[in-house]
Amino acid sequence: MQVLAVLLVPLHLHRFLHRGNRSRRVGPAGQTGSMPTAESRDGRAADLRGRAALVRTNGWEPYENVWSSGEVAGVRAVLGEPGALDAAVEAWAPTLWGAAASEADARTGYSSTRRWFLTLQGVAALDVLHAAAGKVASCSRFHSLDEARPQP
Repeated sequence: MQVLAVLLVPLHLHRFLHRGNRSRRVGPAGQTGSMPTAESRDGRAADLRGRAALVRTNGWEPYENVWSSGEVAGVRAVLGEPGALDAAVEAWAPTLWGAAASEADARTGYSSTRRWFLTLQGVAALDVLHAAAGKVASCSRFHSLDEARPQP
């Protein structure tokens, strides 16, 4: 008698499900190879900031069903959506720090991963403020401090 063993892999963990998708494979399923570096984290940060800018411009509809669930969670966290940071840290910790370091981060409530996302939220907020400042500058007249002081 021959017994077949079948390993069932949930679709969201199957790495080759969307071969045409340019997904960055966020989360444990994407953890192959060497330990993440500061450069790889910088690349991920730039990617998330770019995606957040796309969502701000075009809304979620063109992207939500194309990007991986980890990427969507990361972008939502960068945009500061309510509850998004809590949803993103568990998936992103292994991608940012590696398996062993992410386990240590989990024991602290993902403090390193939260800090990383909060830094990105600050940068994303600066992007929005910079755009708003440009609009104000084009519609306003700047005054020097001498001009703004009341004359006696």
